[in-house]
Order: sequence, then structure tokens, then C-alpha cells
Amino acid sequence: MATANNFDSKKSLSNLRKKYKSAGYSNALEFYDDMGDRLRIPSRCVWLNDQLGGGLCYGTFTEIAGYESSGKSLLAKDFAYVTQQLGGVVLWADCERCFDFIWAKKNGLTLDRIELLKTEAIEVISDWFKDSIKHWRSILTNNEPILFVCDSIAALETLENLEADEIKGKAEMGNRAKGIYRFYRRRNNILEKYGVVGIMINQVRKKVGATMFEAAETMPGGDSTRFYSSNRIMVTRSKQIKGYLDEKGKWQDSKEKGKKIGQNVKVDVYKNKTSPPKPAVMTEVYFQDKKYEYVGFNRYSNVEELLLEAGVITKKGSRYYYGEE
Repeated sequence: MATANNFDSKKSLSNLRKKYKSAGYSNALEFYDDMGDRLRIPSRCVWLNDQLGGGLCYGTFTEIAGYESSGKSLLAKDFAYVTQQLGGVVLWADCERCFDFIWAKKNGLTLDRIELLKTEAIEVISDWFKDSIKHWRSILTNNEPILFVCDSIAALETLENLEADEIKGKAEMGNRAKGIYRFYRRRNNILEKYGVVGIMINQVRKKVGATMFEAAETMPGGDSTRFYSSNRIMVTRSKQIKGYLDEKGKWQDSKEKGKKIGQNVKVDVYKNKTSPPKPAVMTEVYFQDKKYEYVGFNRYSNVEELLLEAGVITKKGSRYYYGEE
């Protein structure tokens, strides 16, 4: 037994850390210092990177939720574009069989850098997820990003339910939620070990029979996604954006005689475990490149507030100043 005279506390602590290093053990200060250098996949949207603290961290799941046609898949495609630009690969589980190749190219994606799986079977997706990550990480040896997208949770189903007869089918209450939970429990370690970013797209639906004392909305797939996600992003659509090109070819906003090219949306990162919380941002999403030369989310919404907050510019009256200009 070690005595006070011959016990080396620093050596003992060093040995303790070495023993449990593979399990993720370290001093909190070392982990904190490493957070600033943590690898992330950024977005093309300046305001979203500010909300997320720079982007989506390697080794984490993110849930993107909202009503139909609010821009959930479009937001995932934005991260997919940046993933490809950084030399990485996109693993896309197309559970809804709705991946549009023309729309993907319109958003700047390179199709030969997208691995596409068309199935809703949770077990198949889980095994493909594991095998694909091991394969691509062995090839991408310079920490190039790997992005996994599941579109969407609402379409997932277990093999047991998929192969069952409707007439003789068993009660399936909770089967899908349990299958999704098993996926997170078994694959969360692989996500962190190999430095992968996971995006789980989910739908918001009206809750049937909701009372005045509970939430009127719900999301399919159980509660496991909200618990395993480091970030949860809610996209809420608002008024349509309409307008037309005048005789000079300049865009003019007009609700009366214009055509729909997009819609106003609110993007709220309402769970954020990888950076300090930030308020929601009101922005726009464009389905046609009539107003700007690109489609997707407005990349520079709220930029003046961000520059003011960072001290890059100042405001005097109704004017913004960069230095004395």
C-alpha cells in the first residue's frame, strides 16, 4: 500500500488517464481547449453558422424538423454541398423515395459524391450506415467530412412490420420507436469514433386529441431522436415570396401580380449542445433563381446584426460604418 512519503499523485493520475483514454477520459480543461479546434461542417448561410457556433460538429446527430415543404431537405442539401466542397462524401438514406437529382444539381451537388440508399428498413439502414462509414473513413484519411442524412424519420419502419401480412399482422405499437432507439444506441459510438455528422430529418404533425394542457404538435418516431441529437433545428414556414422581372430585368417584389419564387421561414436552433444558444432567425428560402443567382436559403440574412455584434461595423443613426467609411 502506498504511503504519503512514496506516493506520486501525478504519476498515478497519468496512469489513470492512459488506462481509460480509449473510453474518452480526460481532464475537463483539456477537453475545453480542444473544443475550439473541433472539426465542423459549416453551412453556406452566415447566420446559421453563427447559430451553430461554426457548423455541425463531427461525431454528432442533428435533427432538422418542420412541416412539409418548409425547407428541411434543402437545409440538409446545403450541408451536403459544403461536405463535397471539403472533399468529403454524402451518405443519403432516401426513405421517402423522393430524392430529386435535378434539384440536387440545381443546389450545386455532385451526384457521383452521393451514396444513395433507397429503403425505409431501419435495420438495413443501420448496417449500411456502419459498413459505409468504415469504408469511407479508410479512404478519406485527411479528416474530410462524412455526412449521413436520413430523409426522413417519419418513413422509417422495421423489417418485422414491413414483412408482416396486413390480415394476420401483429400489433406494432412501439416497434418503430424501439427500432429507431436501437439504431442510435448501437451506432452513436461509430458516429463519434469515425468523426461523422448525422442529420435526421423529421416532420411536425398535429397531435390527434391534444388537450389544452399539452402540446398541439408532435413528431413521429418516438423520443429517442431528441435525446441523441446534439442540435435540433426547427424550420417554420411563413408568407410566400412573390414578384416579377421588370422591363430592365430587375426583380420587383409584388404580392398582387407576381409569381411565387420562395417563402419566408423562421429557423430556430432550439437545442444546442455544441455552442451557446442564439435567438431564432427570420430568413427566406428561394425555389427559383429569379431574385438571386442561387436557390435555397438566403445566405446573408441578419448579416448586419452579426457584424455589429462582432464589432466589425458600427451604426450611427440610419447608417452603418466600417471605420470611417
